[in-house]
Amino acid sequence: MDTLYETKQLFGGAMQAELPKTASDLSKVVPVPDNQEVFTETICDASMILELLQSVSSEDQTAINTIFEDLASANEANTPELNSIDSVVPLTQEEVPNISSEHTKFLLRGKQLIQPQRGAQREQVLILLGLVRLAGVSTDLVFTINLPQKARSQEEMQRAQETMEKALFQFLRTLRINDMSLFG
Repeated sequence: MDTLYETKQLFGGAMQAELPKTASDLSKVVPVPDNQEVFTETICDASMILELLQSVSSEDQTAINTIFEDLASANEANTPELNSIDSVVPLTQEEVPNISSEHTKFLLRGKQLIQPQRGAQREQVLILLGLVRLAGVSTDLVFTINLPQKARSQEEMQRAQETMEKALFQFLRTLRINDMSLFG
């Protein structure tokens, strides 16, 4: 185990993965929906959300775009001026080794201009979105990192982005499903 990360039990131990040691479980402070695990990362001021969703009914490659568009809609950033997808790439078995190759996996990098509070100025947020489509249980496992790009120098933003990308890949590399009954 990398010394910057620690194993977190997710959904009552039905899943587990490593997250930064600086990640705090938000459910200890505020209510979180049953289909989500939400963490805040204090050094980079990022949020990390693991969400179990009913599979979107689209081809694997476009499913991640649909999920990103749904997120943009929830963030009231659903116009081309307010969101953009920088890249979508399939993830290899080596990048997500503990999840069977029968399940497709993708990574999306994008940006959204969101309004953190009503009346506040919109701010650009880097979105890193990992998708694991669980075949046979009609579930999309979505891990999203939201990294606000507020008042940071380009160098600070680059460091924060690299830190959060490493966190995403560490999460995916160590993700384990311990109990498939979680999915019905």
